[in-house]
Amino acid sequence: MNYYNIPGFLNDAELHKVWEIVGNALERQGYNVDNGELSIRVYDDELTEIVEHYDDYLGSLSEGKDLDNDYGDNVDALVNSMGVTKWKNGH
Repeated sequence: MNYYNIPGFLNDAELHKVWEIVGNALERQGYNVDNGELSIRVYDDELTEIVEHYDDYLGSLSEGKDLDNDYGDNVDALVNSMGVTKWKNGH
């Protein structure tokens, strides 16, 4: 079944808000989520493909590129190592 990959549709503030809610709920039950990663998918029987949207995500990876340090080069190297060549724009 195909799905929407929700984190790619959220801006940083929205993503942090959702992660805070989920993290608090898990920690109330005694789970340590310090090394956790948030993944949210909304499944839809009528979708004909997996829908991902990463414009804001890729933009946030480039934050700090204009600073006078190696941060931007390190981000570029990381993105290149992930094999990211083309991201689908939202539907």
